[in-house]
Amino acid sequence: MFDYNEELDQKLIAIADIGANSVRMNIYDVNLDTGEFDVIDNARSILGLAGYRVNGILTKDGEGKLLTVLKEFLSIANSLPVDMFVSFATASLRGLNNARDIVDRIYRELGIKVEIISGIRESVLDRIAIRERFKVPVLTPSCVIDMGGGSTELASFTGSKNGPAISLPFGSLALSKRFFKDPLYPTDEEFDAITKHVNRMLYSNPKFRNCAKTAYIIGGTGRAIARTVYFLDDEKDKSTDGKVLTVAKYVGAAKALCFGPKHDKLISRACPDRKESIIAGAMAMQCIMKYIGAEKVIVSSAGVREGYLSDLIQTMRNENETNI
Repeated sequence: MFDYNEELDQKLIAIADIGANSVRMNIYDVNLDTGEFDVIDNARSILGLAGYRVNGILTKDGEGKLLTVLKEFLSIANSLPVDMFVSFATASLRGLNNARDIVDRIYRELGIKVEIISGIRESVLDRIAIRERFKVPVLTPSCVIDMGGGSTELASFTGSKNGPAISLPFGSLALSKRFFKDPLYPTDEEFDAITKHVNRMLYSNPKFRNCAKTAYIIGGTGRAIARTVYFLDDEKDKSTDGKVLTVAKYVGAAKALCFGPKHDKLISRACPDRKESIIAGAMAMQCIMKYIGAEKVIVSSAGVREGYLSDLIQTMRNENETNI
């Protein structure tokens, strides 16, 4: 970690997010005095680590692939070079019996410290990111939804008041691996099994029932569903950040991915890198939207990485004030 001082208030910080479906890195140009930042570069690998979990451990193959991706990310970051490279893992490593061994190996071979964050902390960081991105408060009851490959985080708020935050033990890739024999052509029985499973998790958290009028969508699965709307409507601009949709429009896209007569072709156009997980994720997202009672969807490119960075900046500024 670098020392904060008035002469070195502008820094390049790389943050690698090890998720159950994808591993991503953003490089930020950060002003430590104001707390403002911009993304200047990024990298992504759809690694699908959730598919390498066997009996509570990450297989050697999965471990090796993760090391390779992180080494590539570190090379990109060093080419600038960055002032700091930090990394965290979510459901990809959370709860694994060999997580400590993996983290130790990454540090030993690459010099990268990986923090495994809890599901609750992930949901709180998601909410921080949304507040920063959209400069909330608004007085409408809202809920952040972050569906990853291995878990789904929900965090509610109204105006400046925070509500409950939870992490649910299901994600798009994990659901697909568990319930579907063929991720692109599930059976009615498999759809029914996912719906019952997701609803059982949701109904065990009654504080989230009809909790929101607005749903803030972050995470690759949620954004992929939003992007599908524009393919269905044949719009030229496929960007999603900041887009506002009715829940009916958003859920309609999710249904098209699951049940449309040419859903496989739609997936190939809208989200070809998520063929292994998008249908399961879209099915689960329909359940979530119905449960929280949302009427409007707002899509955000900012997510847990930006929340993590905001939290890091605040920690560094607090440390600096303490040392003055």
